Amino acid sequence: MRWISYAAVVTILSFLAFTAYSFLTTIDFEIVYQFGTFAMTLSYFIFGLPMLWIVRHYPLTLRLLIYVTTSSVVLFLFIGLYEAWHDASLSPLPPTGSMIQFTALACLLFVLPYEIVYRKNFVSIQPRVS
Repeated sequence: MRWISYAAVVTILSFLAFTAYSFLTTIDFEIVYQFGTFAMTLSYFIFGLPMLWIVRHYPLTLRLLIYVTTSSVVLFLFIGLYEAWHDASLSPLPPTGSMIQFTALACLLFVLPYEIVYRKNFVSIQPRVS
């Protein structure tokens, strides 16, 4: 049941996220919009399903944080790749600026919350020796 609910939430979130992005940036091509929605849904599954298996023993707060950061990482990486593709179609120079920017932001959102919450939970679980 958890897999089905995760699949439904992922599909809805990917559709809403890419729809919001397309409204903010005024994507003109319908094929880019359709491909973007499909690619984000597929990416959420690729990153999210292993995360469900990895974090099944963690408390609920850490699991929710993992789901949210996984979704934001996928969103930022996809937007970075889309911006890089768009920059590449306009200029002959390699489009590394936007990819590096969005990847760095995604990595910060991915690593820092885990370390903070994991250390809080790990310290509170260990018995104190006095």
